[in-house]
Amino acid sequence: FILSKWAMSKMATPSGGRIINIGSIAGESPRLHSVPYSTSKYALGGLTRALSIEGRHLAQTTKSTDAGNGVVAVCQINPGNVRSAIMSAEEAARREKEEGFVEADDIGRYVAMVASLPNEANVLESTVMPTRQPLVGRG
Repeated sequence: FILSKWAMSKMATPSGGRIINIGSIAGESPRLHSVPYSTSKYALGGLTRALSIEGRHLAQTTKSTDAGNGVVAVCQINPGNVRSAIMSAEEAARREKEEGFVEADDIGRYVAMVASLPNEANVLESTVMPTRQPLVGRG
């Protein structure tokens, strides 16, 4: 929060800026035994929405001669299954068999695409996941 507020203050210029938060599908649909992780990712969604309102307000208060300038766009990207060193070998094998993985490079390309949008356009929240990964009714 503190770093985001600082960054927004630096972006409070006519050219504006963009903050991209990386959440998790766990903030939308948690798994068993994931209370701390899922809670933190759900909270990030609230922070993203609140900062988005702040970013719009900056556009209204930034001294600019061009309409629409000064906005700080804030969005959240929620990856699904991505291979990670913190995942046990057994869990990784199960997910590979049942759900699949999205590659970190794919997430990076999507982040770059969102970052390239003009500040007047925003993807408030999106989920990038393997096509076989269930979102609703996960086990």
